[in-house]
Amino acid sequence: MRRLLAACLCTLSLTAFEYQPWFHELLEFQWQNAYTWRHYNAVENGFNPKKYSSTDQWIDTGLQISPIPTLDAQIEMNFADTHLHSWSYLSTAFYVRHLLLDDVAGDPISWTLGGIIRLASSHFLNDVSIPYHANLNLELNTAIGKEFDELYRWVFRIWGLAGAGIGNRGAPWIKAMLNLEGSAGPKNMFCAFADGYFGLGGKSGVNISNFHSYANISHQSIDLGGRYRYTFDVWGALSAVYAFRVFAHNYPEHAHTVRVEYRLPFSLF
Repeated sequence: MRRLLAACLCTLSLTAFEYQPWFHELLEFQWQNAYTWRHYNAVENGFNPKKYSSTDQWIDTGLQISPIPTLDAQIEMNFADTHLHSWSYLSTAFYVRHLLLDDVAGDPISWTLGGIIRLASSHFLNDVSIPYHANLNLELNTAIGKEFDELYRWVFRIWGLAGAGIGNRGAPWIKAMLNLEGSAGPKNMFCAFADGYFGLGGKSGVNISNFHSYANISHQSIDLGGRYRYTFDVWGALSAVYAFRVFAHNYPEHAHTVRVEYRLPFSLF
């Protein structure tokens, strides 16, 4: 139960991946399905047309497993529907992490290093609603966290992530996440988070009708939000997330995002 409660992704990246530096039970699969709804009324520094809005939807499904105590492997696939494109396949990604330190086991902090490979559909790369830089997107990241316990369960924890990536074309990007989580009993979890995404391209302005991904654009965004998660006894966990984009540059601005996730643990052994 402790490890299940520890599986609380509090960021709002458009992904089924978990980034927090605590792993699940050994050899236990985690199956996650999520639905995300987002609306924005404008693209900051956008033109052609200057006024552009979109209501976007994503469906994610993914599997996660820790085959050994220090290794975590994840795979996901997602589909999207936007103002420009109707429902269709968006991307597939793989994420592998190594646990360097584990505060649950007695280390002062928990610390992971990971790498992501994402293959994105060319069909969506002309859409300003889609955050990917290229068809092939590679990222390295690291997460550090600390739990504060009461007897045999954590009551508060803080963790953050920093990552950098590059596509098969265009400029690199960096991302940063900060999460504050509280546990109210064995079933309820609350979280506040900040999520930043920054492209290092040299171009300013977003030509909406002649858009070819964010690969060469100097885009920036910061989302703030919160999450509530309820954990069932053996039937996994259900989460609800809301976030608002408080800052954007060369990127969709003032975005409202709602996400619902269901995660089911199971074992074949």
